[in-house]
This record gives sequence, structure tokens and C-alpha cells, in this order.
Amino acid sequence: MKRLALALLLLSGAAYADDAPFDPVAHYQVTTSTSEASSTTMLSGTNALRVVCTAACWIATSVSSGATVATAPTYLPAGQVGWLRKNPATEVFVRVIGASGTLEITEANR
Repeated sequence: MKRLALALLLLSGAAYADDAPFDPVAHYQVTTSTSEASSTTMLSGTNALRVVCTAACWIATSVSSGATVATAPTYLPAGQVGWLRKNPATEVFVRVIGASGTLEITEANR
């Protein structure tokens, strides 16, 4: 019975072996009030963004400098971590709901 339990434990771990963690590459902060703010243009070699905001907010990503949060926004509750895929030269736009807040953005790679 112990061998069966050990075998099941080893097999279940192997199923997640290629679930590699993301390595942080760069970090940005965007502080905003109820008006919209945007980040600087992101690095071209990364493929994911980890975002978390101190207040509930709407966020959007775009490679166009003329984009706004009105372009396909995503709701992010306060304090909740979100992951976004990104393209080269992505810019992040944020609009905080209610009070002001700070959006923490971390670029990452596998």
C-alpha cells in the first residue's frame, strides 16, 4: 500500500513538471487617480505581465499610443494579482475606480 501511495505521489508531481515559474525581468509603478494613466513602453523580450493594484481598477494593454482604457478593458479588484500576455512594445493603461491607487507591473519570462 505504501508503494502505491508513493507511486501516485510521484506521478501526480510529474504532471506539473513543465509548469515552470515566471522569472521577473523589470518592474514599473503607475500612480493614478480617477483619470487615466499609462505606463512606459515595456521591454520587447518578455511575454507576460503580473499586475496588482492598491485600488479596484480597469486595465488595458495596447501597442498603439492612441489607445485608452476604453479599448478592451479588464477589471482588476484591489489587491488581486492578475497575469496578462503581452506583445513587444506593449503599454499598460489604468483607470482607478473611486480613490487614487498604484498599479504594480512586473514583466516576466518563463
